[in-house]
Amino acid sequence: MRLDRFLCCARIVKTRGQAQDMAESGHVRIDGRAVNKAATPVRIGCVIAFATPGGYVRALRIAALPVRRGPSEEARACYDELIEMRAHLPQALTPPALAHSSIAVRCSGSVSMTYVVTDACIKCKYMDCVEVCPVDCFYEGENMLVINPSECIDCGVCEPECPAEAILPDTESGLEQWLEVNTAYSAEWPNVTRNAGQTPADADAFKGLEGKFDKFFSAEPGKGD
Repeated sequence: MRLDRFLCCARIVKTRGQAQDMAESGHVRIDGRAVNKAATPVRIGCVIAFATPGGYVRALRIAALPVRRGPSEEARACYDELIEMRAHLPQALTPPALAHSSIAVRCSGSVSMTYVVTDACIKCKYMDCVEVCPVDCFYEGENMLVINPSECIDCGVCEPECPAEAILPDTESGLEQWLEVNTAYSAEWPNVTRNAGQTPADADAFKGLEGKFDKFFSAEPGKGD
């Protein structure tokens, strides 16, 4: 698999463009060898190492190659041997600031992530996201959609499809309110799996408005399927 595709699918970075920039930056090493091409191949057993903003060096041993972005069974396996390291790497890879030894192990079963719908969806309720969701985890209110966090598989395919940019990963800061809203109303509203004309005719007029939750939110359920 290409390095940039792996970095994106394994959620090291958020977008394919960021993955390409990272792969071409010259700051990524594969098995101790510096690389600077997005098309550099990676294989099962390779160790990819790179610096993180927090001053750590992260080393990732590839246990499996993901077939798509998000924790499918294949992608989850990539996290099984993920380790974050200070030192414990070749001297050429370890900056002087990383002299102290500290190791943390992160296994796939210990991390639970989801996407959430924010108030940017209210009065817009574009249905593009519903059409691409592989697990049908969207639920419909009168004027917005929500995601059931327990059903979301964190594949990320819905996020770029939303014209209102209303869908975000819950790993971003400040989304606690929206995680609660999504959790609560996905238990009350009907499931929706296809776009059957539910998008409001005036959706574009409300796109990008601020403070829509206080102004327009409705707890009434939508029609669903």
